[in-house]
Amino acid sequence: PPGSALHRRARVAGLPVSSLRVRNEADPFALGRILDWIRRLRPTICHLHTSQAHGLGAAAARLAGQRRPAVVVTRRVEYSIFRHGFLGLDRWKYDPGADLVVCVSSRVRDVLRADGIAERRLAVVPDGTDVERFASQPARGDEIRAVWQFPEDAWVVGNVSHCHATKGQRYLLEAFATLPDPRAHLLVVGGGRELMALQARARELGIAERATFTGFHRRVPALLDAMDVFAFPSLAEGLGSSVLEAAASGTPIVASRVGGIPEAVRDGEEALLVPPADAPALGEALRRVRADAEGAAARAEAARVRVTRDYDLDAMVEGTLEAYARSSSRTVASSAPFS
Repeated sequence: PPGSALHRRARVAGLPVSSLRVRNEADPFALGRILDWIRRLRPTICHLHTSQAHGLGAAAARLAGQRRPAVVVTRRVEYSIFRHGFLGLDRWKYDPGADLVVCVSSRVRDVLRADGIAERRLAVVPDGTDVERFASQPARGDEIRAVWQFPEDAWVVGNVSHCHATKGQRYLLEAFATLPDPRAHLLVVGGGRELMALQARARELGIAERATFTGFHRRVPALLDAMDVFAFPSLAEGLGSSVLEAAASGTPIVASRVGGIPEAVRDGEEALLVPPADAPALGEALRRVRADAEGAAARAEAARVRVTRDYDLDAMVEGTLEAYARSSSRTVASSAPFS
């Protein structure tokens, strides 16, 4: 969208960028603009990243006829494509609407396969994280603790995520309230429509004086460095980018056993994983981390090694380029409009 953060960042980086405000997947103006871009630019690949972009971009590519680009779609959510119906186009968007669907985890691929999407249209390319940004940064945790006036001996349970019901922060508040250690402090980083509700819930649970809500914050590496344990109680995740960042920073992890998280950090080896929406289990895992600092540190180091090896930006780039090559080799068979 014009004026969006991504638009501004692309311009600052010197990238050619065009903006477009899209009302919905049936927006004829947006469809026409995208089709015009395709006809003028003649791209080899049209890579789509959101639901609205997917529907409009796939249709525009088909309407381009014999010169159409290969359509690559990245899917980052683990729920069925039939969760939200739209004019019966759910299935068409993926088959034949996409030449290749890049799934950020095996879990996402399995869901699409169960929805009936052909295996030949699916590829797994996990999102990468900027490992260097977290691993090479000088420690800034003490600065964060000073800014937010944490007690010197505070044991900080942290979460970095958009404040939304699907991220499960309310279960983290309930779990935190069961911790017997008066030195425990909760640090919730992120903005969103649930932020005020979470603050109210903290007051109800009697933990408001030991809970800090920062809202949206850019200094994620420093914030992770300030945490003794990273808690991620999400109810659904395609992969869990925040978990990868916590792993890259070497922070011990407790997370929900959902989506692609068990692929990124294995239970008992690189993290402690608990059932989603289970505050007692989450609280028990946090107590386990508190009681066994040596074991927590060993898992954190194993997670750091794993994310550095398998989930860095270079691996994502190479996997994406392979997906481009694979998708562009098959467009001839489906080049006619809506074939």
